[in-house]
Amino acid sequence: MKWLGIVILVVLTLIGAFALVNWNALATPVPVSLIVGTVDMPLGMILLSALVLVVLLLGLYILLLRTAMYTESRRMAQELAAQRELADKAEASRFTELSAHLDQQVAGLRQAMTEVANGVSADIGQMDDKLDRVLGRG
Repeated sequence: MKWLGIVILVVLTLIGAFALVNWNALATPVPVSLIVGTVDMPLGMILLSALVLVVLLLGLYILLLRTAMYTESRRMAQELAAQRELADKAEASRFTELSAHLDQQVAGLRQAMTEVANGVSADIGQMDDKLDRVLGRG
């Protein structure tokens, strides 16, 4: 894009230099047809004015396109930020759910271990009682 801008600037400079060198020919009045009649006007000045008008209109068009592009870019950046925030909240929610689920599983395992430990203690107590009876201590 940089090169295109430089080429356009060089071409406009050359057109301006051409117009300046040939100013007398451009300013010479000639009969110009306006479809409904004929008037004496400098044809070169009319064409040069048309060129300037087209350049100004193209500049305005480029400005409007850039403005629309920047506006769209800003809107998309805001949407992206909103989506990123939503994804972060969803991920945090999943971590919270996972933490709750793991806590629940750990609590279940602790309860199961307590039950097993109580059962083992009861079995050891019964075996100790039987051993005492067999050995005649009791």
